[in-house]
Amino acid sequence: MYPNDPFAPLRAVLRHHHDTGRLRIASDMARDRFLAYAEIDLLPLFRRLCHVLRQEGLSAQDVHALDDHPPWIGVWVDTDSRRGLLLRPGDEQAMQLIVRRCADPVIEATYRLDYRHFTASRLAKAVEMVLPQILWPAEPPL
Repeated sequence: MYPNDPFAPLRAVLRHHHDTGRLRIASDMARDRFLAYAEIDLLPLFRRLCHVLRQEGLSAQDVHALDDHPPWIGVWVDTDSRRGLLLRPGDEQAMQLIVRRCADPVIEATYRLDYRHFTASRLAKAVEMVLPQILWPAEPPL
């Protein structure tokens, strides 16, 4: 996640052992792994996203509930209708990016973001790709 991660060599060794099967990620790590990313990486990224949206004249609010089950982080683009982006744990290998285009009725799309390849720039690219679904949602079905 960090451009000059002092633990990059350690990460490389751990990932090598994951690849060879010598080290396994426990299936009950989904919540803990998400929280580890949330506290250090995701909260600041979503706060920054919220500031960028506001600077461009959009109503945006960063929200999170890390104590919920499952925990989640989000940005509401339209706080009245609860349209926006949410991140929550998926499984031990990935988190979920949920794009909520409409809250009543709920219209959502879910995307998988692998932890192994997670970077701030990948998240930003994913947000750029899905944001039009929120800003210009299709008409809800009748």
